[in-house]
Amino acid sequence: MGGIYEQFAGQSIGKPGAYSVSQVSNSNGSQLNSDDTLFLIGESTIGAPGSVNGIQQFAAEDLSSLIATYGSGPLVDAAVAAIRVSKDPTVGGAGQIQIYKTNASLQATAVVNEATNTNPLLNLSDPAWGAPGNNISITIAAAAAHQVNVTINILGQAAKVLGTNPATAVLSITYTGNGTAATATISGSTMANKTLTTALTGQSDSSVNLTIPLVNYTMSQLVTYINMQAGYTATLLDPTKAAVQANVLDPIAASSIKTSPLSLYRVQGEVVDLINGSNVLSAALATVPVVGLPYTVTNLFLTGGAQGGSTNTNFSTGLAASLAQTYNDVVPCISQDATADIALLATDPSSTYTIASVQAALTAHLALRGSIKNRKEAQAFTGFRSNTQAAAYAAAGAIGSQYVQMVMQDVLISDVNGNLTWKQPHVLAAMCAGYRLGTPVGTPLTHKYLNVNGFGQYVNATTGIAGGDFNPDLNYDAAIMAGVTFLETASGGSRIVVDNTTYGIDASFVFNRGSVMAASIYAAQNVRDVAETYFVGNILPNGKVSGGKISGGGASSLKNVITQELVALWNAQVLATSIDAPQGFNPSTFVVTVTGNTALVYVEIKPIQGLDFIFITFTLGQTTTTA
Repeated sequence: MGGIYEQFAGQSIGKPGAYSVSQVSNSNGSQLNSDDTLFLIGESTIGAPGSVNGIQQFAAEDLSSLIATYGSGPLVDAAVAAIRVSKDPTVGGAGQIQIYKTNASLQATAVVNEATNTNPLLNLSDPAWGAPGNNISITIAAAAAHQVNVTINILGQAAKVLGTNPATAVLSITYTGNGTAATATISGSTMANKTLTTALTGQSDSSVNLTIPLVNYTMSQLVTYINMQAGYTATLLDPTKAAVQANVLDPIAASSIKTSPLSLYRVQGEVVDLINGSNVLSAALATVPVVGLPYTVTNLFLTGGAQGGSTNTNFSTGLAASLAQTYNDVVPCISQDATADIALLATDPSSTYTIASVQAALTAHLALRGSIKNRKEAQAFTGFRSNTQAAAYAAAGAIGSQYVQMVMQDVLISDVNGNLTWKQPHVLAAMCAGYRLGTPVGTPLTHKYLNVNGFGQYVNATTGIAGGDFNPDLNYDAAIMAGVTFLETASGGSRIVVDNTTYGIDASFVFNRGSVMAASIYAAQNVRDVAETYFVGNILPNGKVSGGKISGGGASSLKNVITQELVALWNAQVLATSIDAPQGFNPSTFVVTVTGNTALVYVEIKPIQGLDFIFITFTLGQTTTTA
């Protein structure tokens, strides 16, 4: 194998950079980095699918744009919950939300022919995607020369009158030679090869027929070019279009340019602009240019819009696409199999996903992200909906990951329209993720109150009656042992019982607590980042350019930089003070060895922990009095 490779933690590393592996001992642990970004993957009623638009990102303060893009459904429910996590105004939620839509929505479309109603002129589509586009219709009515009136209707809403296109002539062309006749034609099989041609008859001067590929000229350049040809005159009539490419001119049949100037328009483009300006419909000219105004139509409805379904592959594809992104937490926006959601009208009848497959894909993806080479560790919250706690415990056991936390309760929350509505467990998962992202790194979710008005296992959304067998006041030990994160009722409202991961393999204080995982992950990523920034071909903290060169003091310089970062993490309360680690790391274990082009760093860190238990022993003494 050619090239320089070093072996580290069972991996062959060839790409320069800082890499890390975390180990957990009986008294300490390590691991990942954090900003405030949440990745949501799932369905919505509108919006282009992820297979078309990829991953989209929205800031929390731009929630309205997210809603306008995706309408409603699991993705929007989760986004709202992740931002509005607490009734305490001092507690934030997710700051950035990345979206991958799994369901294969279809656009509603329609075609408007040219004036003879023979050939397509306009292709119309619903920019929002989804079934609601089938409720949109368009009316095009004749007006003055080179003009039409356009109105858009949406069922149940007032008509949107777009008005009339301006019919502005762009330029004119005249033949001034001695020919007995002269015509001009604009035609082409595509926009790119649209051509202006002239045909002369009986000329004896130097004027000739013209063939001008319009794609090669702006409007002003076209006018200049024509004026340079013997026997022709052109005038730019609309200076605002001087820099516009000339192939947007309307196609025309052979028209005389001999006796008077012929005005050329872009009426078809004006109609497209008019429709696109509505923000209701998208319009584009047909692939093959045709002559004429749009055919007059009355309430021509778009058709073919569909919500579309999701498969396990759609979720796996979205997770794979997210490997190129950096985020803190991920939430799949489903809680049960598609068959159960179809019965509740919560997904398209064509959906075939299963919660077990999606959770398995999630777990595998997080392991991949957390690998030494990928260096994009993230955590996840997932929901599981069943009427038996045994099924939920089995699902948590199947996940069995320190990166994943699972919830099993439906929640009553204020939805996107301000109505109190029962939502499935993945919405609670999103709220937990938002709380994690909206509080300082390492803050435990244990005993944190969430912005819910009720909760329960397998709640009937119509009656509000829970149909499950889990009682958090009685079955809490079983749920904790199974690795489930769940809510209980307390005097202040609804609170998380314990910040539990699904790890459950042993009693690791790191892997069994989501907050400790978050702190250790954050610390490892930040130390990696600073080491790579300063020592892999870049600039040292003293401002000197190292160029990645290793001097005699390379090991001590690297150790000093990492020490500063560890102290900064300790000051931020990401690392904790310990007897053997006064500033969050154990100096006696901190060793940096540089051999050739490779630095080996070993250091024990103390990720911040939440205080889960307070055991108080009272000694009851007998009272004695005397008088």
